[in-house]
Amino acid sequence: MNIEKKLEDKGIKLATPGAPKFSYVSIKQYGDLLYTSGHDCQKDGVLIYSGTLGKELTVEQGQEAAKQCIVNIFSSLKAYLGDLDRIDECIKLLGFVQSTNDFKNQPQVMNGASDF
Repeated sequence: MNIEKKLEDKGIKLATPGAPKFSYVSIKQYGDLLYTSGHDCQKDGVLIYSGTLGKELTVEQGQEAAKQCIVNIFSSLKAYLGDLDRIDECIKLLGFVQSTNDFKNQPQVMNGASDF
């Protein structure tokens, strides 16, 4: 499986990740496992969406933001591993969704990442 070719076929271009702005590391390796952290929905250094789901943003916009987070994770993994085909599988996906108190579609938003 050529992950980078699949991304290219979908029109996805991986960026060179910037250095973390705070006191976290974006990738930590423990044995054969890689843990990722601190990725948002930036594209070309700018958030593609900012705001709150259920107020300024729609579920569809949240799904696009979640997908962009995954693209950014792939960019960090590419920089760390050199070759995305070294990845066997994703064991856990955790996301934080900024939303109003009455918004109940966080799982549907995160499907934007899972489905991608």
